[in-house]
Amino acid sequence: TWNEVYNEGYDVQDLVANPDDFNTLFAAANSLGILKSNDAGDTWFHSYSGIGEGNRFHLAISPVNPDKIYTSVEAFDLQEVGSSRYKTHIYVSFNGGQNWSKYVSPNNFLGEQGWFNNIIEVHPFNDNIVYVGGVNLGKIEFKSGLSTSEPQVMRVDTVGTAGFMRFVNFGGDYLGGGMATGDQED
Repeated sequence: TWNEVYNEGYDVQDLVANPDDFNTLFAAANSLGILKSNDAGDTWFHSYSGIGEGNRFHLAISPVNPDKIYTSVEAFDLQEVGSSRYKTHIYVSFNGGQNWSKYVSPNNFLGEQGWFNNIIEVHPFNDNIVYVGGVNLGKIEFKSGLSTSEPQVMRVDTVGTAGFMRFVNFGGDYLGGGMATGDQED
């Protein structure tokens, strides 16, 4: 038997559990923000104080410090034109989702596809390092003062992945044309 426990009219696109307490869950709701449950999902409440507007949210909880939670956000700015309309934001909570702070995003790693390609994961042993993916892949080290290091492209393993991962040939130098390196061109 299924019971509906959330119905605010926003699509939930991500769901993560606190690794130390599976009763504590977080959900990312498209165009709304972050929801939290302290009772294994029976009830939900808003948990996005400090998060600005966004479209698609993706969540990651630190395995070594479950009070530290990251969300990567794809936002669309109607005041801008062209590809500059698409923004990438990263927020972090240091207190289990009660409040969120925005980090200065070093670049738009989601490209113009954050509505589709949006992933963030926390390093298993260092809660100041996250791995992000969108149009670009990267590793970001978070420093004090709400700033980050420049994203670095990491290696992509392709051995044994043919059944679920394909790279589109965009004429790049790597991965059958699916990846290129270097500076972005205007």
